[in-house]
Amino acid sequence: MPDNVFDDNGDIRPDAGDKGLIELVLSDTRGIYIPRDFAELYGTDYGIKPDDMTILLAGPDHEFYWDTWNAVLDYAEYVDDNGHMWKLHQDGDLFIYRYG
Repeated sequence: MPDNVFDDNGDIRPDAGDKGLIELVLSDTRGIYIPRDFAELYGTDYGIKPDDMTILLAGPDHEFYWDTWNAVLDYAEYVDDNGHMWKLHQDGDLFIYRYG
């Protein structure tokens, strides 16, 4: 099974199996506030570093808001009660997908 369930077009790979489970977390109607809202609602569950939390919670006027959000999208993950690992994927809306 691939570690990344998405192909280059952002679609779930056909060989992803049940790793490809995906859920909507935040709608794109939140616009530029998706990073801030995610940090506020779920940040500690996904292991966001304290310095990154501070930046995201400051909102989109912070100088490093978007750079920090891109880093968080790369490293943040959540392990559920069944031991399944989930990562973030943003394509307008913010999703989580199971990869392990």
